[in-house]
Amino acid sequence: MGGSPARFLVYFDDQLGRQTIEVYDQRTGALIWAFEFSVKVDPASINAALTENWLVITSRESHGGSTRINSIEWFMSSKDDVRVDGSTANITSSARSYLTPFDIKGLGFTKSRLGVTSRALLVISDMDQIVSISRRLLDVRRPFKKPTTEEIEELLVKYDPLIMIDPKTIISGDRPTKGLEQVYSFPTEFESTSAVIGVGLDLFASSTAPSRTFDMLGSDFNKAQLILTSAGLLLSTLIMRPIVH
Repeated sequence: MGGSPARFLVYFDDQLGRQTIEVYDQRTGALIWAFEFSVKVDPASINAALTENWLVITSRESHGGSTRINSIEWFMSSKDDVRVDGSTANITSSARSYLTPFDIKGLGFTKSRLGVTSRALLVISDMDQIVSISRRLLDVRRPFKKPTTEEIEELLVKYDPLIMIDPKTIISGDRPTKGLEQVYSFPTEFESTSAVIGVGLDLFASSTAPSRTFDMLGSDFNKAQLILTSAGLLLSTLIMRPIVH
């Protein structure tokens, strides 16, 4: 299953009446995490993508059921300021499950040059649209109750099982694309912006800014005002310097 780095292997098991996703450490062969589906799913609908400590699994229930996004994050320790030796035995996980109003054919993640920009999940819908879903919406820490002050400071919003898609997050917009099967992302010169490429019968390329274009000036930026302000400060400095001395 695509999207996982070389160290980890994501494996789907559909034997003995159980459907599970298992993640193995390829260096040691150790099973570091396993997930069993609570309902019967269509194996052909399963997609998995892994980046850093974040695993996303999507699936559709058998016989035309709903499509789910399972967001899982792994942590080396559940306690603050605890140092561990990197052994997989210290890994714990948290998860949240979400429903989407469309089926999903492919997954990917945005990539930036320095990794400062928050990642977003890229999905290919059954309508061959590429959609960007903010990691904030898929955060496993989203509280079930009203967020506390600390949670609000961390931009955590109350858990909602339904992921509603803002048309602005459809990267492909209203441009028709056909037969997209895979989505890739590449860093650009700007940290805020990631290049996105969809591959299939059609080839689609665009860009997205998961944390907005914080390192670029907007088209509405008043350059004339900046020049006048800078000139005024320089003039004030030149006038005041002799007076001060």
